[in-house]
This record gives sequence, structure tokens and C-alpha cells, in this order.
Amino acid sequence: MRSWGIFYRSVNLNSVNFRAKKPTFTTNDKTYLQKYRILPSRFLISGVVMQIRGESLTFRFAQYLTTKMNQHIHREGLEFKKMVLGLEMWLIGLTKMIVLYTLAIVLGVFVQTLIIQLAFGLLKRYSTGLHALKNMVCVVVSCVLFVLVPFGLNVLGLGIGNEIVIPVFALVIICMYKYAPADTEARPIIGAKVREKLKLKAVICAVVLMAFALLVPDGTVKLLIMLGASYQMVSIHPLTYKILRRRERNYEKYELARDSANGVEGSVA
Repeated sequence: MRSWGIFYRSVNLNSVNFRAKKPTFTTNDKTYLQKYRILPSRFLISGVVMQIRGESLTFRFAQYLTTKMNQHIHREGLEFKKMVLGLEMWLIGLTKMIVLYTLAIVLGVFVQTLIIQLAFGLLKRYSTGLHALKNMVCVVVSCVLFVLVPFGLNVLGLGIGNEIVIPVFALVIICMYKYAPADTEARPIIGAKVREKLKLKAVICAVVLMAFALLVPDGTVKLLIMLGASYQMVSIHPLTYKILRRRERNYEKYELARDSANGVEGSVA
């Protein structure tokens, strides 16, 4: 929900044309301007979470469901648009999960997929990192990493011992300390204190996962937990950003603009 908070602050939803293929946004969001002293950027609506496609099936279905619900709760204007957007993103996430776990069940690796995704998701909650720019890419990559890889491990019957868990998780913890949280163009993490708290939580989460991997007796479960944590480590590493040509430290742009505006305001005063 943190990313949605950024979305609400950066975009005046009252100005969104929900029927347009490329919605237009104005820059008169007074709340955002007063808080950050910067103009909203189209940057904040360029990622997967911020995509609003008026002609998409998920959007039309979300709008239909919201209209039906609104007959009972009676929301209007901005609140109604928030409901449509939130429901659309929930439907997109649900669709991805259905595809992912249906494939996992068919291949007989439901539990393995759940373990590796839990390890990955727990770390990603605090260290954030890269997201696919297109939903289809996200689905394909997720199926490969969370279903096909566990399926291959299951076929081969691979497992590991603690002698591998310890050095790999040591590397994960170091990366969490150095690079977490890693933001994206669509989700800049604004505020040094916010980033410090997320970093601490990411490191603690990595330590907890390592402890669990060390204590669990099954070598395959150890490997799955380690892989999930390793996936997330890769998603926040600067080298991954460079290879995929994605920008790091996106918050700097907004904080620099905010500080400059504050400096000008102070000099005028």
C-alpha cells in the first residue's frame, strides 16, 4: 500500500480521464506541492502500478464491479476513482497468482513455489527493488523463477547443507545492508528516515530467513529459501540496474527539487 500512497500524493485523480488510452494529468495537486515542494512528475505514473489503460479488460471489469458496489456505499469523484484503480490492481495481482499457482499445481510443485515465493516476498517487502515494466514480462519471469526452477530441483532431487546456506546468506545480508531499499522510477522512496527503517527491517528479515534455513532439516527447503532470498538480492543489486538500464536512487531527483525549493523559500523569507 505504500506505493499507492505515493500515487495518491503525486497525481490529482480528479483530473484523470479514465476513458482515454493515455490518461492526462494536471499538476495542481496542492497537497503534494505543499508537502514536497515539487511538481508531480509523469515519472511516478510510468510503472506497472501506475498504468491506467482505459481499454483494458481488467479496467473495464474493475469499473463494472466498482459501479455495482457503489450502489451500496455511494462513493463519488476522487474516492470512486481510487476504488476503481485499487480494484484493478487487485485483479491484476489475482490474475498473476492464479496463473502462477495453477502452473505450480499442474507440475506438482505448489508447496515448493509457496516456500520460494514467501522467502522472496518477505525480503522484497522491505528492500523493494526492480519490478517488470510489463505485466506479461512479470508473469513469464515469475513462472520461470517460482515454478520451473523448483520443478527442476524437484526432478533432480537437489538439496543443500548449512555449509552453503551460511556464505550465501552472508552475501544476502551484506547486500541488504549496502543496497536496500532499492527504488524504481515509478516508486521513489522519499525520505532518509523511511529508507533507514526499511534497510534495518530488510537486514533483520534476511537474518531471520537465514536462521530458519539453518534450522530446517530438509535440504531442499533450505535451497528454496536461499533461492528466494537470492532472487531478491539480485533485484536490488546495482549491477542488475545497469544491465537492465534502469535508474538507481530515483528519490534523489525529488529530494533535490524539494531542498532547492525550500532553499529558495528560505532566502525569500
